[in-house]
Amino acid sequence: MPQRQLMFHGLEQTSSLLLLLAGVTVAIVCIVLLFRYERRLVTRRLGMTLLGLRIAAIVTLLLMLLEPVVGWTLNREQTGRVIVAVDVSESMETADEHADDAEKLRWARALGLIGNERNADQIDAWIAAYEDGREPVWVTADESEDPQRRQALADGRREFAENAMEQVTSLSRLEIARRLLAEGSEPLIDRLDALAIAETHAFGGKTIGLDPQELAVSLEEITASVQPGVTNLSEGLFAGSEAADGTPLAGVILWTDGRDTGPVATRQLVARAASRGVPVYPVLIGSSRRPRDLAIGAVDAPTTVYVDDEPVVRADVISYGYEGQQLVVHIEKVGAEEESRQTETFVADRPSRRVEFALPAEDLGRHKYRIWIENDPEETRDDNNEKSFTITVVDDSSRVLLVEGEGRWEFRYLHNALARDDRVQVDPIVFDQPYMGVLPDTFFPRTLDLQDDLADAVGDTSFADYDIVLLGDVAPFHVGPAAWEQLDRYVREEGGTLVLTAGKNYFPLAHDSLVLRDLLPVRNPRPFQVAGEVTARPPASRGFTLQLTPEGTSETIFQLDADPAANSRIWASLPGHPWGMVGEARGGTTVWATAVDPDNRQQGLKAERENALIVHQYLGAGQVLWIGIDSTWRWRFRTGDRYHHRFWGQLVRWAAEFKAAVGNEFVRFGPDRSLITEGEDVLLRARWKPNFLRRFPDVTATANVYPAGQRDEAPVMSIELKPDLDSSLLHKATATGLQAGNYEVELQIEGAEVVDRPIVAELIVSPQLTNELADLAADRELLQQIARETGGRLFLPDEVNQIPDLFRDVTQASSEYREEPLWNQWPAFILLCLILMAEWVLRKLNGLP
Repeated sequence: MPQRQLMFHGLEQTSSLLLLLAGVTVAIVCIVLLFRYERRLVTRRLGMTLLGLRIAAIVTLLLMLLEPVVGWTLNREQTGRVIVAVDVSESMETADEHADDAEKLRWARALGLIGNERNADQIDAWIAAYEDGREPVWVTADESEDPQRRQALADGRREFAENAMEQVTSLSRLEIARRLLAEGSEPLIDRLDALAIAETHAFGGKTIGLDPQELAVSLEEITASVQPGVTNLSEGLFAGSEAADGTPLAGVILWTDGRDTGPVATRQLVARAASRGVPVYPVLIGSSRRPRDLAIGAVDAPTTVYVDDEPVVRADVISYGYEGQQLVVHIEKVGAEEESRQTETFVADRPSRRVEFALPAEDLGRHKYRIWIENDPEETRDDNNEKSFTITVVDDSSRVLLVEGEGRWEFRYLHNALARDDRVQVDPIVFDQPYMGVLPDTFFPRTLDLQDDLADAVGDTSFADYDIVLLGDVAPFHVGPAAWEQLDRYVREEGGTLVLTAGKNYFPLAHDSLVLRDLLPVRNPRPFQVAGEVTARPPASRGFTLQLTPEGTSETIFQLDADPAANSRIWASLPGHPWGMVGEARGGTTVWATAVDPDNRQQGLKAERENALIVHQYLGAGQVLWIGIDSTWRWRFRTGDRYHHRFWGQLVRWAAEFKAAVGNEFVRFGPDRSLITEGEDVLLRARWKPNFLRRFPDVTATANVYPAGQRDEAPVMSIELKPDLDSSLLHKATATGLQAGNYEVELQIEGAEVVDRPIVAELIVSPQLTNELADLAADRELLQQIARETGGRLFLPDEVNQIPDLFRDVTQASSEYREEPLWNQWPAFILLCLILMAEWVLRKLNGLP
C-alpha cells in the first residue's frame, strides 16, 4: 500500500505565507482585546469558551488557507501489447508453385518439413546455393570417401528436399501463415502471449478481431467479413491501435504478401505508419517472383450514365510471361445476344495493356457486363481472368444553383463545364457584374430571390428544387441571415447538398453568421499559400498541391482513373494552387484532402485534420462540402477538360444521387446512394414533414431490405430508424454487409395511418472491382520500407522463431503521483461553520452583541 504524506501547499509561497501570518496575528490580538472587554460582562467560564471557539475558528481557517493535501505515489507495471495482423485477402489464397527453389526451401524449413538444429548450417548452404543459381553441394568432402556412398547420400538428400519443397508449394500463403503461427510443439502465438498481451486480427479491406483458437483451424470461414477482394495494409497496420486501459503497444507483426490494393498511396501509407511511433515487423509470405499469369486488372467504367450516351469502358489486361503471344479480350452484357459481344485482339508486347470498349446506353435500367480474357492452361490462376461490373442507365437531369460574388476564373470555367453537360441544368447568379445599359439586363441574374413566407418553417425553401447549391466568394450583404436560414433548412430538412468554396475577398472570413458557422465543416479557417521560389516555378509545379486522404481516395468524385495507383499519380501531377484556405476539421466530419506545402510536408492524422482543405460532413438529412481552393480550373493545364470536367461532373451526379428519394406527402425515404459497392455501408434516411410529426410525435419507422422482386418473402435485413441528433425531422439507420445484387428497401411506418401504398426505394450493390489478383508477386520492397521507417525488421518465414526475442522485455514501469486536497472538502467547511455557529449562539443566549 503506498505511503501517504501530509503537505501544505501554502507554505511554498513565502509572500502569501507572511501576509497570512500577519492577518492571523491581527485577528488573535483583536480576539484577546475582545476577551478582556467581555470579562466584565460574562462569567470566566463562558469567556474562556468563547475565546476557545474564536481561536479554533482562526486556526481552522488558517489551516484551510495553508491548503493541506495528502499525497502518495503509485508504482505500476504494464505489460505491453503485441498486435498480430494476418492478411486473409484473396491474394493470400495463392499457392506459389512458381516460386524459386530457395524460397520453397525456406518455407519447408519454416514448417518443419526439413532441417533441424544439427543441420541448420547445411540447410543455409543449400539456400545460399539456390539463391546464387547453383546446384547445392548435397554432401561435403569430409562426410564420406566412398564415391558410391556419397552419390547415394546426395541423391537421398536431393529427393528429400525436393519432396519437402513440393509439399509446401501445394499450400496457400494463408495456410503457411496459419501453420507458422498456430502449429508446432510450441506455437508462436502462445510464445508471444506468454511474453506480452497478444491480440490477433484478420484483415483484408476491413479488420476483425480473432480468437487465437481460430488459428488452429482454417481461416476461410472468416474471410467474407473482411472484404477479401482488397488488401488494405492500413487496416493491418492500425488494427487494435488503441487500448481502453491505455496499455502501451510494443509492436505490430504483419503477416502478409505485401500486395497492397487499398486506397492509400504508398508514400502516405509509410508516412502514417512511421508517425505512429510503433515498430512494425512484417513477415513476408509468398514468392517475390511474378508468375506466368493472365488477369483483368483495373476496370474504369461509369456507374451511372444517361440514355443515348456512349460510355467508354477501359480495362487493364495483365499478361506476365506472355510476351509476343496473341491475346483475346471480350466484353458482353450478361443475358444479351452473343452478337452484341465485342472483342479486341492484340499481341502482348509488355506486361500490361489498356483496352477500350464503347458500349451503347439505349435501354433504361441497370445492366450487368463482364469482361474477360481467354484462359491458358499454364497460367498460375484462372479466377482473375474475368471481372463483372454494372452500369445504370437513367433518363434524368441534375439541377444546380451556382451562386458567385463576381465572375472570377473559377466561376467562368465551372459554369462552362456544367453548361456544356446536356444532363445538367445550371442556374447561375452573379451579384457583381459589369452592366453598360446596352442590354435590358445583365448577362447573368444578379439577385437571389428568396421566398418570404417561410416564417412557420413548413413550406419548401427557395432551394428545394435543386440537387446541389454551389456557393462561391459571396459578400455578407449579398447572402444575409434569411438566405443562411433557408440554406440551413435546405440541408438539414430537405436533404440537399451545399458546396462552400473559399474566396479571397469575402467568403467565409467576412461573414459572422452563426448559422454559417454551424454549416461550415471546418473551424478557424485561415489562408494558406506558399512563398519563395515555388511561386515562380512553371505552372505544373507552382504552388501547393492536394493530398487525398484514404477516405477521399475511395470517394467517387475523386476517381480520375479506375486504377488506384494511376489515380494517385494523376492527383500528384495536377498543377498546384497559389492560394487556398484550410481549417481545423470539426468533430464528426471527414477530411477528403489536405494542403501540402512542398517545402514542409507534414504527415499524420493530426496534420491532416489541422490543414483540412476539402472536408465533408453529414448534417441532418443533407450534407455540406467545404472546398478551400478557388483554382480548380488550373487542372486544365495541358489536359483540357479531361480532369476538371470529370471532377465537377462526378460531384454533381454524386449530389443528385444523394438527394434522390421516394415517398408521399408526409415522408421522403431512400438510401444516401442508390448504387454502392459490395462491402460498403449505406445510410437509409426518412425525412418527415413538420406538420406530420406534430400530428404523430410517437411515429416509428423500420427499413426492411428484400432481394428485388421478393417482398412477399422474409426480409434479409430489418433495421429500426432512429431520430437524428441534428434534426428531429430525420430518422436514419445504417445497413451493413449486403452482398452484391439488386434490393428493394421498404419503409414500414408504425404509429400513424398514412401509407396508402408501399414506400419502396431501390438499392443496387455492385461487385467489388479491385486489382487484388492482377499482380500475384509478393511485394518485399514495400514491406522492407515499412519496417525500416518504423524501426522494425522484415522477417522471412524461416526466421519467425526469432520474433519472440523482440518482446522479452515489454513490461513498462511507471510512477504516478497523486494527491487529495483536504482544504476544499465539505467536512472542513462544515467544521468551520459549526464553530462559528456555536460562538454566535453562545453570544446571543448571554445577551452579547
